Amino acid sequence: MNQNALGNRGGHGAAIGNKHAITTGEHETIWLDTLQADEVNLYPQIKTDIRLQFDEEIRLLTIRERRMLQRIQSLCNGMNEKQRRVLQERRTIKTLQQYEDKNGKTQFMVMPEEQLVITQIEEKEYRVTDDILKYEEALTRIQGKKIKVMLLKKKLEDSSHLLPLILEEKQQRINMMRARTERWNS
Repeated sequence: MNQNALGNRGGHGAAIGNKHAITTGEHETIWLDTLQADEVNLYPQIKTDIRLQFDEEIRLLTIRERRMLQRIQSLCNGMNEKQRRVLQERRTIKTLQQYEDKNGKTQFMVMPEEQLVITQIEEKEYRVTDDILKYEEALTRIQGKKIKVMLLKKKLEDSSHLLPLILEEKQQRINMMRARTERWNS
């Protein structure tokens, strides 16, 4: 028994429909009555044919793979990236302004004026090898998913010609069982 929770009855839990913990939406529960207006229009257009779904998934994974390779390449092209941070603050600055008085003489007066002033500049170099490794690991996972989808598609295509034979065999068994039951009942 868990001794850490001893005496703790727990709370009431989250309210129904609470979506506070959703970060990526990967595991979000979706119900038809909660679809947004654009999703309601999209819903009937979604193709559910398994072959089309496999093709679409392979295409999307290929695009994702390409984008990751492009990010890796751009990181490799600038191995010593510099990051620059400029901090600006609004400050009151006294400026000398020229004006004409009642007699038409040019006069000068010091006037306060609000301006954005650079108060701090930071430049630091960082190594991008950690980022490259992170992208390469993610790329490996994406390529693994792509291979799985391709293998499943191949397996479906290989077995699709067997489906009519399997259905025919099952129908023959059903007919034989019906014949047996009719003999026993008569």
